[in-house]
Amino acid sequence: MRNDLSPRQKELFNMLLKGIPPREIALNLNIAYNTLLYHQKKLYGKLDVHNIQELMARYSHEVKDGPVGGIAEESGTITIRKSVLFGTFGVLIGLLIVIIVFLSLLSFHT
Repeated sequence: MRNDLSPRQKELFNMLLKGIPPREIALNLNIAYNTLLYHQKKLYGKLDVHNIQELMARYSHEVKDGPVGGIAEESGTITIRKSVLFGTFGVLIGLLIVIIVFLSLLSFHT
């Protein structure tokens, strides 16, 4: 039945099995959270499961160090997760710069 999954559904399947939270998956896949929920529902239908617990119970044995059950390459997921990490890091650096500029302007005027 998993052979019927689209590449995007395989990617979602892998991320769910790795325990990545749905909101983080939506960020990684660059889709809206509600779009992710739609794809998740379609995936559950194809796999004949009703929730994440059933998915994990039925397929968690397929989580390995390499590709998950041979469904998709893990390197693509790792690359996506790194980009989210560095994107978040960039936002934090940007906020830090804004705070430093604000504090320096505040001390300059006093």
